[in-house]
Amino acid sequence: SSSSAASDVYKRQDQSVDTGKTSNHKHNTKNNNNEISINPQIISNTCQLDELISKLLRYQDPNYPIAWDLETTDLNPRKAELIGIGCCWGKEVNDIAYIPVGHKEGKQLTTKEILGKLRQILESNLYPKVFQNAKFDRLVLFNQGIYLNGVVFDTMLASYVINSDGSHKLSSLCKQYLKNVVSQDYSCLLYTSPSPRDS
Repeated sequence: SSSSAASDVYKRQDQSVDTGKTSNHKHNTKNNNNEISINPQIISNTCQLDELISKLLRYQDPNYPIAWDLETTDLNPRKAELIGIGCCWGKEVNDIAYIPVGHKEGKQLTTKEILGKLRQILESNLYPKVFQNAKFDRLVLFNQGIYLNGVVFDTMLASYVINSDGSHKLSSLCKQYLKNVVSQDYSCLLYTSPSPRDS
C-alpha cells in the first residue's frame, strides 16, 4: 500500500460524488524531498466504477498491463474477506484507483456489484495484469466466484528470481526500485494484520 507524501503545490479538482464524477488530483508530483505524492481516485458509487472500467478496458497491450492489488482480512485465502481493490494504469502518477469493499465506515458499493462489473476484465486474457503474489489473489477471487486470467507478471516472483535471499515485501521493493515513492507496510495502515501479499 502506498502513503501519500505532501506536495509543495497542487491543484485539487474535486467533483461532487452526487454527480458520479471521480475525484481527480492534478499537482506538482514532487516535494522538497523529491518524494512523489500519489492521490488515488476513491471509487464509492456506480457512476465512478463505470467510469473507471471504461478506462481500464482500453488497456490490452501486454507491454502496459494494469497492476492490481487486493486487501483482505486474513492470511488464509480461503478465509479472507475483501477489504478493498486497488489498480493502476497508464503513464501518469495518479492513474490509480482504490475501491473500498469491506470497510466498516464510509460510502461503498456492495461486493456483488463491484466484482460483477470487474468480472469482464479480471476473467479475460485480453486485459494483461500484474499482481504482487498472484497466487494468493487468485485464490481470494476464486472464492468470490471470479476466475482470474491474464496475469503476465508477478512482482513477488520476479523479486525472488532476482534475489531469493532478499525481502520480497512490496514496501521493500518500492524502496529498492522506486526511490521517490514512499510505501508503508499493510500493518502500518488501518488494519493491524500484515498483508498476505507482502509476506
